[in-house]
Amino acid sequence: MDLNAEVVNPKDFDAVIVASPVYSHKFERSVGSFLKKYQEILQMKPFAAFVTMVEYDSFTKVIKKEIAEPLRKNAVAIAKFGGEVNNLTPFNWHDKIIAKSMIKLESKKTPDRVFTGN
Repeated sequence: MDLNAEVVNPKDFDAVIVASPVYSHKFERSVGSFLKKYQEILQMKPFAAFVTMVEYDSFTKVIKKEIAEPLRKNAVAIAKFGGEVNNLTPFNWHDKIIAKSMIKLESKKTPDRVFTGN
């Protein structure tokens, strides 16, 4: 469901799974707004969050910043998937250099870990 295109109220669902890319250590804007706006409702339902990100080491920091503590504590799951830029054709030359550097750096890091902290 595209939070930018549709009006969504989590009251209408039995459970909620939220997914977001992480850019500059932040969730996509509409996801962050959704979590803040509906935090009280989300705390009363089965809730999970999944993010895609390149910087594995910042996962815990991002989650603590972007998801309120009461929601984190009640979450069924909070996890990450490694992000990788595979198709660089839409990027400009400087974006390609940055993306390739990030891919090279991240390929040297440890595998995914599931967030277990609060």
